[in-house]
Amino acid sequence: MDAGLTEGESRDLLDTLDRGVVRISQGRISAANGAFGRLAGLPPDELQGRELAELFTDAGDRPLAELEPGDGFSLRDLTGRLRPISLARFGADLWLVIDRERESRLEREVWRLANELRARPATAGDAPLGGEQIGMIEHEIRTAVTAVRGYLRWLGSERHRLLEPGHWSYVREARRAIERVGPLCDNLLELARSGEALPSVRKPVRLHQVIELAARTARPLFADRGVKLELELGAAPDGLLGDPERLEQVFVNLLANAAAFSPEGGRVSVGSELAELAGGPVLQVAVADQGPGIAADDAERIFAPFVRGPRPSGASSGGAGLGLAICRRIAAAHGGGIEAVPDLGYGLFRVTLPGSRGSER
Repeated sequence: MDAGLTEGESRDLLDTLDRGVVRISQGRISAANGAFGRLAGLPPDELQGRELAELFTDAGDRPLAELEPGDGFSLRDLTGRLRPISLARFGADLWLVIDRERESRLEREVWRLANELRARPATAGDAPLGGEQIGMIEHEIRTAVTAVRGYLRWLGSERHRLLEPGHWSYVREARRAIERVGPLCDNLLELARSGEALPSVRKPVRLHQVIELAARTARPLFADRGVKLELELGAAPDGLLGDPERLEQVFVNLLANAAAFSPEGGRVSVGSELAELAGGPVLQVAVADQGPGIAADDAERIFAPFVRGPRPSGASSGGAGLGLAICRRIAAAHGGGIEAVPDLGYGLFRVTLPGSRGSER
């Protein structure tokens, strides 16, 4: 368990975050971290005591007397410029101020690089991205990870004051998930630099445990869209030799896609079975959603880097189109494969992995 932080330690921790945080008291700012000061163009100590109406406006540029969660707000900086922001409550009197322009910078840059790559004639030995470009993306990812890790540590230290007892488990799961991002960032950079198969460890793994961990990580995505997740894991035995963290990455990605492509209130099912092929036992996992499915022309194309499938109405804009490409590399590194089954009228991905003989409990 985390020990509680002193007031000074809490202030120092909030100052490490790259998103603005303000404490509000009686319609005025009583404290602000450095990131909010940079947004507003004033040192944090000069922001103390200022009325909310001096800085915050609604979608119609009307001053705000009190804050409320949501998008469509603006922050007036020292020069008078209105910066688009989102607001989120971060405690009884703390608010998170998110710079919406900054949030999309990394995705725009990745797509710019992707478009440059498509327009450039391929030559033998080309790396997908140059060293300077990779370094820039790495910096942005690690900055975001540091911020999230800081928020979660702070929440952990203040959980007795801010969290209901049942909510602490969500924070623990979020902390577990964010700790996976550093190694996954390394994997992405390695993939971008070399284009070679991803190395991975080999140890006995229970596939169903991996899928259940992935489901726990992805459940907030399902809750956001009201989508039900059903696990029907029938493969027995379910043992294999592999890298559990990389395999979890595959299933988190597939579950996230299934949640995004499912209609609100829909259902995603994950099933497993053990099959005997000429080369030995294989474990097959099917992830099915109630989305529109995949056209035959897209079934292979969506596994190429920087390719995104068409998004259904109401879904988010999605990532940079790297998830499925990395998933296929991971499956191949385990001696298996992944495929999208087309023209079914619903979404279906199938993962095949070599089973391990003699792995029964």
